[in-house]
Amino acid sequence: MKLFGHPIHIMLVHFPAALLPIEFLAYAVFVIYGIDAFGVTSFHTMFAGVVLGWLAAIFGLWDLIDVQRTNKAALNPTLIHGGLNALVMMVYSVILYKAWLAFPQPQVASYGMLILRGLTNAVMFVGNFYGGSLILKHKIAVRS
Repeated sequence: MKLFGHPIHIMLVHFPAALLPIEFLAYAVFVIYGIDAFGVTSFHTMFAGVVLGWLAAIFGLWDLIDVQRTNKAALNPTLIHGGLNALVMMVYSVILYKAWLAFPQPQVASYGMLILRGLTNAVMFVGNFYGGSLILKHKIAVRS
């Protein structure tokens, strides 16, 4: 699906791809140094990343329908890309929900949650690698 000739999914994915690693770094500073402002920053960047990530996922599902019809060779990497990034959104949604329940208090600083967030970001990077290959190798969403 396109808006003014530009693929909406590709326009939106940059936000969670940037915001969630920033959230991880802010949470790391919060855990290591105990600075509450970084806990609040972590919450707000996570909120924006999750909301925009789910919005990107909706438009990604729309694009999946087109991939099934037009480019069967790209179907497997498309499903891997979507599956990994959906997993990331689900994990971050649960973390966000738990943080939302405590808001406006900063989240509880935990090394376990820091590790989980780091692993989740690593999964997102792999998912985004597959997304990049869909554009560069399979030319998904770059055709007129």
